[in-house]
Amino acid sequence: MRNILVALDGSNNSLRGLSKDIEIAKENQSTITGLNIIQVPLSYFVSRPKIKIPEKTVKASKTILANAKNRCTKVGISFKSQLISGGDPG
Repeated sequence: MRNILVALDGSNNSLRGLSKDIEIAKENQSTITGLNIIQVPLSYFVSRPKIKIPEKTVKASKTILANAKNRCTKVGISFKSQLISGGDPG
């Protein structure tokens, strides 16, 4: 397994997932890609208005990814991050 994708939202469950992925990455010399999705209203995808995502929301997402990168770097695991915006899944 060369690449591992982990969804990160800052919750305890996502952080436990990252811990497990770090263990797997160590055993397989894998790269971890952390994914954080900023939720935007569904109307964005229907009418494509110019929605400005609040800076504090973007900053919080970047902090989650930066913390994950730091955890991986400390143990010698390569980490990439992906921050995207998406609609309401439910």
